[in-house]
Amino acid sequence: MQSIVKHIIRNLIEKKLRTAIVLLAILLSTAVLFIGLSVNQILNDTYTTMVQGSYGNANIVVTKASDDRSPFYQVADLDISDVGVEQRVDMINATGKGELNSENLQVSMTGMDLNEASTMELVKPINKVKDFKLNHNTAMISQKTASDFHLSLGDTIKVSLQDKTYKYTVGAISETNGVFYSEIDTIQLVVSKSQLNKVFGKEDRLSSTLLQISDEDLDKQISRLSDQNPAFSIQKASSLSSANWDDETFMTAMILAIVIIVLISAYVISSLAKIIIAERMPVVGTFRSLGTSKRKMNGILLLEFILYGGIGAGLGIGLGCFLLPSIADFFNEYKEFGVATVVEYRISFITAALVFGMFFPAFVSMLPILKANRKPLKAIILNTPDTVQKRSIITEIIGVFFFVGAFVVYFFNTKDSLSFGLVALAMLFIAIVLLMQLFINMIVKLCSTLVAGSANGEMALGIKSVANNKMVANNSSMIIVVVLLLMVVGITSAGLDHYISDIIKRDSDVMIGNLEKDPAAYEQELAKVDGVSDISKQYIGLARYQINRDHGEFGVVGIDNIEKFNSFYSGVVFKDDAMKKIATLPNGVIIDQYQAGKYDVAVGDTIQFLPLTEQGKPLHKDEDYVEMVVAGLMDSASFTSSKSSVLVNLQFFNDYFDGGHNEIAIKVDQGYDVDQVKKAIKDKYVDATIDVHTFDELIASQKGTIDTLLVGIKAVILMGLIVGLLGITNNLTVSYRQRRKELAVLYSVCMSKNQIVRMLFYEMVMTFIAVVVIGCAGGLLMNVVLTKFLHAIGLVIQFDFNYSLFALLCGLVFVLLALSTLSIVRKIVKMNVLDELRYE
Repeated sequence: MQSIVKHIIRNLIEKKLRTAIVLLAILLSTAVLFIGLSVNQILNDTYTTMVQGSYGNANIVVTKASDDRSPFYQVADLDISDVGVEQRVDMINATGKGELNSENLQVSMTGMDLNEASTMELVKPINKVKDFKLNHNTAMISQKTASDFHLSLGDTIKVSLQDKTYKYTVGAISETNGVFYSEIDTIQLVVSKSQLNKVFGKEDRLSSTLLQISDEDLDKQISRLSDQNPAFSIQKASSLSSANWDDETFMTAMILAIVIIVLISAYVISSLAKIIIAERMPVVGTFRSLGTSKRKMNGILLLEFILYGGIGAGLGIGLGCFLLPSIADFFNEYKEFGVATVVEYRISFITAALVFGMFFPAFVSMLPILKANRKPLKAIILNTPDTVQKRSIITEIIGVFFFVGAFVVYFFNTKDSLSFGLVALAMLFIAIVLLMQLFINMIVKLCSTLVAGSANGEMALGIKSVANNKMVANNSSMIIVVVLLLMVVGITSAGLDHYISDIIKRDSDVMIGNLEKDPAAYEQELAKVDGVSDISKQYIGLARYQINRDHGEFGVVGIDNIEKFNSFYSGVVFKDDAMKKIATLPNGVIIDQYQAGKYDVAVGDTIQFLPLTEQGKPLHKDEDYVEMVVAGLMDSASFTSSKSSVLVNLQFFNDYFDGGHNEIAIKVDQGYDVDQVKKAIKDKYVDATIDVHTFDELIASQKGTIDTLLVGIKAVILMGLIVGLLGITNNLTVSYRQRRKELAVLYSVCMSKNQIVRMLFYEMVMTFIAVVVIGCAGGLLMNVVLTKFLHAIGLVIQFDFNYSLFALLCGLVFVLLALSTLSIVRKIVKMNVLDELRYE
């Protein structure tokens, strides 16, 4: 065994380029798998740490219930007698208008006990005045605020609260964590509770309480607290970490990237495995002639690929560990606000990637090894070259089965199931790979028929070589597979860009969210802002729907005046008489035509809705569903990409739903600067917690998030493309070595070197034609199935075949084929026919 391992290592060193390509494919597959598994978990941990960190060591957050008129309560109002509380921090919060460096800013203020907050790790002072205490005129700021506004100990900050101005002296600077994690668009001040109570004209009032209790039976403790305190909202601190992070979409994108690069690497390794095994056949013949069994020879050949895998996987894990912090930090959308990326190297992910990388090459090369060892011993010893492409009826039957199965699953997937969409996409890709040789043969026969009357023999032979020569056919197949996989990414990227750039209508110029009051309470004041031309109040809640046996969640939008809504939003198109019917049905609902088709719902049918809170929990304890009648259909393509919003009458909305996501949309008069109008609104409500964004900012944010994701995917695909191109180039070069004897025979019998060169030129053109035809047809079919898969992950938008990308890829393929052909032509010119035919 030791001598065999030495022989394998010597082979690895001898064939440096091929070894480098195989190791690069394994390295990238392993690294991408490890990074793909780790990044999603790291970002989840980072966002959880950010939100959890804002509550310190607390695991329970207590506030007054949303339906209570006053947000304040006293210490004695909260009953925690039957719960083992380890730590407790009572707080009172307020929002005011600050002035720093002649700039108006929103200031979030939190009143708390300094010792309790420090013990709970809500604050961590790194610099403070001597004998610092929170009193009526001192405050603690974060290191971020101190750095951004050049503040130091002893500086003064003016804050306007309740129509009065207060001055606070900076007495301490804390690390930017704990309560300061929420310091994103505002500055945070920590002051004494008595100071904020004085501002509100109260005594010993609180607005929230943080509790730390034992993690054992935490759910039971929360349930007991809720029963004891029906006027309060009791939540886990960890349940508030869902915020702003769509881990499902990100993980789907990562899986797509992993699958694509693994498939490209598998195809490259499979092609190179055939060459490696062909070179090992003389040694195999020697071992077989000495009595070694086929099974043992299979094991020896597999050992070589396991060794490849071990080296490549080790390098891949090293590269993955090195790149992981930078890649995770790249996807961390909150790093600019001081949120550090929490990187953890999980043994489970390292082990999974390492095992995959080690055995992946052996698995891919298993079939070529078994096929090679089936050869007769005489053919192995004489090393008879086998360049004839053989067709397998069984492979074609399986390919047809997968092809038909893909579209059967596609057509039966009427409800856009993610699992069915993924199965259909995978089956279609496998079918195209299995039927590749059949498609090539069909194209070759068609072209041969078209030139049948020509006297150009080298052209006829060159065309037939693409189908009949194993190496040429393998090269064509590999190029087509790489093109198809890259087209999948191109179609997705172009579709998302088209949606954001062209589909979303500019129906509003400024959006206001995170409202503290009913949207109607802001209408009069907003109408006075110079430049505001129109206002639309959006009452938005969540509901779980039940349609037949299907469940899911819809965003529910309450509409006061359907005519005004229709004139305001050009991106929502109502079908037939939906507007009239919704006005006459108190419990009427308008749903998107996509959802109606998905669940086979018609106008007049009933749908059951369970109203949910902002956190996605049942709004009412009895969990009764509300029955609503479908009043009409709409096309809401520019309203939401998932088309999962429904419209109801506002009165019905107020009776049954919670407007936890209410917003206000504003249109600005022509000639006014939208940014100036936004600034005027922010200045007017600087002492409120509302969020104000322009339409362009929201679009840029969406596009930025998508672009960041696509940049990562494209980087992975680019690496896969490099591996694919290296594999294709190596295949084209090695194909000459495999065909030297065949070309020498042609030269000695009937063809000149010029004719052989022309034959290779026609092979190149025929290969290019096959790539264009099969790539285009396969890409169009993949686009059909891919669209339903993307619908399943919430991207219910139009995805079209990306002809510009396809043309670019075809151009690259032509250049690659031309350069490789020129390299082979040079070798043919220098070919010594006697050396090639000396054993014949």
